[in-house]
Amino acid sequence: MRKEKFYISFNADEPGEGGGGGSAGVITISLEEHKALLESSNKLKEAEAEKKIADEEMRSKIKQLEEDKEILKKEKESAESSFADLETSVKNEYLEKLNEEHRKIAALIPSLEGLAKYVKLNESKLPAATDTSRPGTGSRDNPGAKWDDMSYDEKEDLRVKRPALWKKLYKEKFGTRP
Repeated sequence: MRKEKFYISFNADEPGEGGGGGSAGVITISLEEHKALLESSNKLKEAEAEKKIADEEMRSKIKQLEEDKEILKKEKESAESSFADLETSVKNEYLEKLNEEHRKIAALIPSLEGLAKYVKLNESKLPAATDTSRPGTGSRDNPGAKWDDMSYDEKEDLRVKRPALWKKLYKEKFGTRP
C-alpha cells in the first residue's frame, strides 16, 4: 500500500493565514489526517448552516410574537375603553336613581359595588304616606310590591291591614309560609 503525502507550503513573510514572522516552511500531513481535516471542516460547515437556519427560525418567531403583542396591546386598549364607557354608563344609571343631595355623596364612591349598595340604601322612593291602595282590603294585591322594596314599617302596616298580601310576599321572599 502506498502512503501518500500532502504538502502545504506557505510564505511566512506574507500577511494573512499562516504568515507571521517565521521562515518559509513546508508542512506534511498524511492522507488520514487530510481526510480527518476535510471531514471536520464539512461538519463545521453543516453546523454553521444549521445554526443559520435555527437563527432565521428564531428571528421569524420573534417577529411573529412582536406582531401578536401589538395586536393584543390594541385589543387591550379597546377593551379598557369599552369597560370605561360601560362603567360610566352604569354609574350614571345609579346616580339617576338618587336625589341631588345623595348624588353629590355618591359621586365620591370609587367602586361600582359600593355605589350600588349606597344607591340601594338611599334610592328615591315614594314616601309611605302616598300608598294608593285602600287600607283594610285584604283581597286586593299590589303586583309591583316586593319584600325588599318595603321598609320595616311598611311591612308591619301591610301585615296588619292586608295579611293575605303580606303572607304572599313573605312566602316569595323566604320560600315558606309565616
